[in-house]
Amino acid sequence: MLRIFLFGATGNLSMKKLIPAFYQLLEKRQLPENVEIICIGRREFTRTSFQDFVIDRIGGERDVKKWFTFIKRLEYHQLRFDAPNDYKRLLEKIAIHEVDVHLFYLATDPRFFTIITRYLSEFGLLEYSNINQRIVFEKPFGKDLESATEINEVLSTYLVEDQIYRMDHYLGKEMIQNIMMLRFSNMIYEASWNHAYIDHVQITVTESVGVLERAGYYDQSGAIRDMIQSHLLQMLTLVAMTPKKYPDEETVISGKTEVLKALSIADAKTDVVIGQYVAAKGMQSYRDEKGVPPDSCTETFAALKVKVDLPRWEGVDFYLKTGKRLSGKISEIAIIYKETGKNLIPDCPTNVLVIEIYPKEGMRLTFNMKKPGTTQEIVTREMEFCQSCLVDYSAPEAYEILIHEVIMGKHDLYTRWDEVKYEWTFVEKMLHECGTLGDKLQFYPAGSRGPELADALLERDGRSWYSL
Repeated sequence: MLRIFLFGATGNLSMKKLIPAFYQLLEKRQLPENVEIICIGRREFTRTSFQDFVIDRIGGERDVKKWFTFIKRLEYHQLRFDAPNDYKRLLEKIAIHEVDVHLFYLATDPRFFTIITRYLSEFGLLEYSNINQRIVFEKPFGKDLESATEINEVLSTYLVEDQIYRMDHYLGKEMIQNIMMLRFSNMIYEASWNHAYIDHVQITVTESVGVLERAGYYDQSGAIRDMIQSHLLQMLTLVAMTPKKYPDEETVISGKTEVLKALSIADAKTDVVIGQYVAAKGMQSYRDEKGVPPDSCTETFAALKVKVDLPRWEGVDFYLKTGKRLSGKISEIAIIYKETGKNLIPDCPTNVLVIEIYPKEGMRLTFNMKKPGTTQEIVTREMEFCQSCLVDYSAPEAYEILIHEVIMGKHDLYTRWDEVKYEWTFVEKMLHECGTLGDKLQFYPAGSRGPELADALLERDGRSWYSL
């Protein structure tokens, strides 16, 4: 039997992602039929009024009968995260019977991570080294290396690493998981996946929206801590890693950690561009967003030129770009191959392999052919696999995949502590070398491509951004 405790059950994440994911997993029979889902929040609800709240908040097309049957399964307990007596009352209300797996999902403010873990342990709901008692911590895991280390040290008092699941929902996306399969199941790619054939790599995650309702968090974070430190660095590790065995979980995570330890920036003053959007095209500036201080110097855009100091990637540049209020929403990885030798075919366009994550899921490869006719003219063509275009294709939400991974006791789609540590180590070193971020801030019009200096980051190397 499986028992799930969802802390922060009344929040946006639970309503938009987690509760719908539980429903889908149950419908697909990837949860036990007798699963217990105990929703926990600080707001005052009865079981019935919480179920009504869920129905009102969660939209979407579903089988009405199945959806309402699922909603009736949801229990609710009011609990103040920092009140020990509330945990005692929770324990008293839980039915006493044998449970195979306890899953605690903390969709809460990170400041409650250690508090909740401590009380779960003290009241006997969480037992040290019992790997059937698992706890998921939502992003962000710390705001810097010091705070992340402090959190981890407290958690290690009550848990072993195998009980801890640090969430990065990007790792649950279908095409992110497909990176290693693409590499290691196709000799034509793996054999050329190195500095001898690849010129550079571009990793892009851009958004057309602003900060929406996240200004309180975002202004304390910014693009580098919110996106680079987690999502983009994780994407980079999957491209650059060299595991000794695949898909062995331990060697995959160790391979990712090896890449994170090898990251460097040649000159942070010239190889890091940050920006903040200003009013344009009928859209307001970042500083006019609700909850943002009028003098905020928080960056809403970041572009970096990074090196991976490993033999496989000698001389290969990795460019990372992310930002809000840009001209489009896109997530993709572009592998730009080297030019052919000048003594073969001069001025030959380079091959490009693009792994598409959003808006389409799939991949495309550009290649060169002779144009039909009497001249030796090159024409570039594109071979594409569009996964999201398949008939009846319905990709599971990232959270469905990730929650199922926890239930199965697998960690390969979660970040280990040493990964988090080296992510923060790289980011903090970069920020230190950049100096005062406010002095580097480049303002760009909302709805544009971003700061002009971001284009110059590639142009000085004779390159250009492949996407937006």
